[in-house]
Amino acid sequence: MVDFWMTIGRLLTNETVLETLLKDLPPKDYPINVSLRGFDFEEEDYSRARNALVKGLQAAGLPVYPVSLMTLGELLYTTSSPAEHATLRKVVTMMKDVGSERDGLFYTGLGALMVDPGVRRQLEEQQYEQAMFGGLSDSDKQMLTGYASDPHFRVASNSFEDLWIIDCFVRSTYYSGHTHPATPPAIDRFMVKNNLAHAAGAGGGGASPYK
Repeated sequence: MVDFWMTIGRLLTNETVLETLLKDLPPKDYPINVSLRGFDFEEEDYSRARNALVKGLQAAGLPVYPVSLMTLGELLYTTSSPAEHATLRKVVTMMKDVGSERDGLFYTGLGALMVDPGVRRQLEEQQYEQAMFGGLSDSDKQMLTGYASDPHFRVASNSFEDLWIIDCFVRSTYYSGHTHPATPPAIDRFMVKNNLAHAAGAGGGGASPYK
């Protein structure tokens, strides 16, 4: 998730990166796997997202950094909605004074502010260590706290994070009631392991299918 936060932070602070990426990732209705409650992205979708990000960073003269498949999936998910395109474009106009020469942790923090109300609350209250952003410089801390407290940024981030409200909050803290999407083979595997553990505790046994 950290590389996703970093990516959102880069998009929000550089219009060249943002517009280059959005041009190659236009709004699109991806097929949804109802049973898994998730998008069915194809390999070419992930490649398109990676190439769009690399293209945007290079166009802005910024270093290219590694991103996970999870981040690419989140990018595809985020850019699938015209409303989120509009929100990103609105926020990037608020970031004219940020620049592209700050520590990478700053952009990670900015991305976290955009998608995580828990982090936003902590930084607004200057709880940098608790939010694990204690390594920021004093000026970067002050700037992030300023954005966390800004009502215009708050409205935009609230709109943006609504994308995850139903299926999966993007949070830096653990909480009860959260379920993570899993494929049927993964579910079957854990069910088998769980049954084997119960059987062993009851004096039962049986060969593990994973040996």
